[in-house]
Amino acid sequence: MLAPNLGLMQVGQQPAGSGAFSSGLLVFDGVAWRQVSTVCGSRSTGRIAFASAQEWWTVSSPALATDTPNPITLCRFVNGQVVASYAVAARDYDGSYARMHAAACTSPSNCWFAGDVTDRPDIGTFLLHWNGETLSRIVHPSARAIVDAVPFGDGVLGVTATGTAPGDAAVSPDFTNLFLEMPRDTALRETNGPRLLRRLGADGSIAVRDWPRVIEDPDAVAAGRTRLVDLHAADSDGGRVWIAGRGSRSAPAPETGGDDTRSLLTPVDQQPLLASLPLGASEPVAATWVDPDAPAPAEVITDIAAIPGTRQAWVALMEPASFNRAAEPQAGSRLASVARVELSADGLQARVVERLDITRNDIAIGDAAHVSCSGPADCWMVTAGGWVYRWADPDTVIPLNTDPAIQRLITVRPADARTPRDEPISLIADAAPYVAPDIEPDVTGAAPAPRRVPALFRVLGKPKVVKGRIQIRIQLRRRARVQLVGRRGGKIVARTKRRTLKPGRHTLRLKPKSRKQWPTALRFITTDLELKTPAADPDDVGGEADDTITTG
Repeated sequence: MLAPNLGLMQVGQQPAGSGAFSSGLLVFDGVAWRQVSTVCGSRSTGRIAFASAQEWWTVSSPALATDTPNPITLCRFVNGQVVASYAVAARDYDGSYARMHAAACTSPSNCWFAGDVTDRPDIGTFLLHWNGETLSRIVHPSARAIVDAVPFGDGVLGVTATGTAPGDAAVSPDFTNLFLEMPRDTALRETNGPRLLRRLGADGSIAVRDWPRVIEDPDAVAAGRTRLVDLHAADSDGGRVWIAGRGSRSAPAPETGGDDTRSLLTPVDQQPLLASLPLGASEPVAATWVDPDAPAPAEVITDIAAIPGTRQAWVALMEPASFNRAAEPQAGSRLASVARVELSADGLQARVVERLDITRNDIAIGDAAHVSCSGPADCWMVTAGGWVYRWADPDTVIPLNTDPAIQRLITVRPADARTPRDEPISLIADAAPYVAPDIEPDVTGAAPAPRRVPALFRVLGKPKVVKGRIQIRIQLRRRARVQLVGRRGGKIVARTKRRTLKPGRHTLRLKPKSRKQWPTALRFITTDLELKTPAADPDDVGGEADDTITTG
């Protein structure tokens, strides 16, 4: 929420017939939520960053579904239209965008987008910076995954997770395939342990702030141990940053000897961490959590919203049983919990002054996912199941926002690197270029059926060479089993697995064994599962084919 009469919320693709809003963006204009965009939506990976009341960015799903896992793109909205869409081509796996957990702007000429640690040690943390003209990758080898970011002063403050180091031994299955890592080069690691705050400057610079991730616990110190903390969320009201965290799930526990191999870093045996950083202060002050109704709270703070003009904030809480490595709320929960906390004058105590546990017996509303406040008596909570709740003064009259930037329905998104194209390029066989011939029916195939039916292939793209593989985009009218076969000298030299594909767009990739076995002809072997008129084909090792198309 940017103001009481200006808020945005992303919506992902919904099941057909659900009666819900279309995928895209919703706006709150002071009176009601309504659809403002049918493009640039996102179901789980979305983020929104306001650059001004007329300009904002969204971390979004691609315009069209792809077969690449978790593709991520960016949309830039200005004055009621999407002026630019940013993405990396699906074939560029090494350069593709990593998952973005954070997006924040201080002005139309300073926006940051951040997320996971990349698999490139020379790149480190995934970071993008917008300077008002260009969107650039920022190298930060001192890698830690940035889990949230907020405007603070003339820059952006990013909070991070502790992370694992390559070779760390996992003490439980929970620590397998972690995406949070610390720098691989020990020379890049911070002195006396990692620092979890990053100042992201308007000039694209990065400064690691001097606040450690080691939170001393009397029992841990007595046992010769320290507790590590992952930061999960942050928010600012302009004069103070609130930071929330808890025991690390991104780093494995140290060796304890004997049979005691349980993790000392899980959030189960620690209270939530709340810290505040006043503008101009050198480092945050950690506050002791005080909850009269739960002396030893077991919840994790997944989001936080500062209440402007007060020393209070709303926090979204989640039971550790549903707490996963990325600290993401779960849609299947039947309980959504939030608490309003207040800092003491010295910042050393965070006292719970109000708690709301919302549940319904008939449906799962999901964990509390996001909280946001636009004023001292106007706050919102959204659950992982898509339910929206408001905390406000019922007597307050909010004027309708008539800004043209939110009045039109936005339905057009510019093309980006993930927009499908059928640009033919040459295949290379040995040293001679190979240009794929036009697609022709296979004269040796089965006789056509008496009744006329549309061809199985709605779209059949030209072959392309992408990273040593032959790639062809297709679009099917009907459900079918499809296999791509490569021939050379009349012999089959490469083939894909036979796959059952639904109607729609697909990409098939064929990898020859070597240049000497590079195919000079390509052939599709298909079984139309809706027409059900199979015929034998000697080249079909699976024994079923009825719609065979050849490229030579």
